Amino acid sequence: MLRLLNKYEAAQFVSTRHYSAVMPRLTKYYFGYYIKDKLVGVITFGWGTRPKHTIQKLFPSLDTKDYYEIGKMCLDDSLPKNSESQLLSKSIDWLKKNTDIKYLFTWADGIVGKPGYVYQAANFLYGGFFLIADMLTFLLCLLVA
Repeated sequence: MLRLLNKYEAAQFVSTRHYSAVMPRLTKYYFGYYIKDKLVGVITFGWGTRPKHTIQKLFPSLDTKDYYEIGKMCLDDSLPKNSESQLLSKSIDWLKKNTDIKYLFTWADGIVGKPGYVYQAANFLYGGFFLIADMLTFLLCLLVA
């Protein structure tokens, strides 16, 4: 089950399970993923540090109202395979029903050596790789509208 969380609950969960405990500053939605009323995952949606610049660099005709970026996705290690896909699916369904965004994208950290396989399995399009602050980063995008 997917439920809205407050940022403190989300940050506490992420801080003990994610390799980067820093929470994105410009977050609109914090979601908790629950199994039998136990919080087992967190996903956040919002914008990066330069929201308008980012979207117009990728899609010049769009603005910040047209997209969200996945800021953080973190699940408990005890969950079975494909749990990330289930969380993404439930989250995308919620966004489609409750927002007017056209795109959802994320930057997959190359620091962990994987070019966003979880996102690609959820039909995100691989948009290439970039060096950001000397770290390999992969862009993945999903048409939501």
